[in-house]
Amino acid sequence: MNTYLPRLRKQHLSTTALLLKPETKPITRETLQPFYQQEQISALLDVESGISRTAPLRWKSRRRDSFSLPYFTDLSRVDPFLDSTPSGVPKSGRWPSQPVPKMEDTQFQQGEEDDENKIKDLSRLTGLPILYLQSLKIRELVTHRVTNQTRLGKIAKQYVLTIAGDGNGMIGIGEASSTSGELASRLSQYQAIKNLRPIVRYEDRTIHGNVKVKMGAVEVLLMSRPPGFGVRCSQYIFEICRCAGISDLAARVERSRNPMNVIKATVQALTAQKTPDAIAKGRGKKIVDVRKAYYGRGVY
Repeated sequence: MNTYLPRLRKQHLSTTALLLKPETKPITRETLQPFYQQEQISALLDVESGISRTAPLRWKSRRRDSFSLPYFTDLSRVDPFLDSTPSGVPKSGRWPSQPVPKMEDTQFQQGEEDDENKIKDLSRLTGLPILYLQSLKIRELVTHRVTNQTRLGKIAKQYVLTIAGDGNGMIGIGEASSTSGELASRLSQYQAIKNLRPIVRYEDRTIHGNVKVKMGAVEVLLMSRPPGFGVRCSQYIFEICRCAGISDLAARVERSRNPMNVIKATVQALTAQKTPDAIAKGRGKKIVDVRKAYYGRGVY
């Protein structure tokens, strides 16, 4: 009984193997005709007829076909008779190790030509003349180091916030971060130039009325002032007013005094002013009433 079961199992396995064995057909012209052209079929049959089925059994450790080398070698040494010796390599001995390539410094380097090309690109992008772009006032107001924690570790970068203006009613803000401080500075300058926007000024010296803007936890209140008052505010708002061409202004920063939010809130307040025409239409009055010039009132 113990010898009968293995026989049945062996017979069952052999029968299953025969059933699962893939069916193979001899290679003929009829079997290849649906897949190849006549010239390709002739070439395949010629190659097949030239290969002996018993050749691999006779090769053993060394090949004897037409593709085998006519001599024994490990291909790691230079043969003085059969191999052509390159210059600088001895006739006997191993090949020299491959020299390590010298990597050039790929750090961003900005030159005068790159500056000129970038200014031309900015002029083409914004539609502003090159002389106008070169005369802009650019100030870097915020510069600090930032760190991004990733699964590979901490990645340190330099953050720069820049404002740009022409001193005549145009202001723009740009920010950028990079591992190189110089690159971050240039990118923020280019971004500020791209974001140039016009602001509404009253008599080309102050704003129209009072404007209050909230940015995050920062609340900025800008107030118009009479001629000769000057710009009395924080250093960040003072630089923005210089770039925008505002000479009479008072400002108050309430709650938080984060420099980044103060700058962004100030620029948003300057660009979000309502014109006297819009205020007059909303109130149903004349423009002279809105400007406080009716019946000889003082204008400021």
